[in-house]
Amino acid sequence: MLNLSRLKALSRICFKRKKNEGILVGDDVLIRVDRVTRSAVVLAIQTPRHVRVLRMELAERLEAAEQSAVQPPVIAAEAACDETAPGVTPSPLGSIVAAVVAESRAS
Repeated sequence: MLNLSRLKALSRICFKRKKNEGILVGDDVLIRVDRVTRSAVVLAIQTPRHVRVLRMELAERLEAAEQSAVQPPVIAAEAACDETAPGVTPSPLGSIVAAVVAESRAS
């Protein structure tokens, strides 16, 4: 279950980075500036597969859905973008993920 309030209590470090420069977090997470446009910075994040990486607005939506649900639904990673995949039961949380993925693809 997500707990974003825990993040607010953590220390914050700010870095200035240029294109193709990066930041190493721990021993196995690399965050690199991939490209910069007028309205956005595109980051490339390399992590081990077990490390969960979410955009903040998606994490906030998921946390809200988890808090409002009696039992949060489980979504297969491969079905997060396609709820019509065989064996996948559509869920409210899946709809949120699909909407956010569709929104990000449109931008």
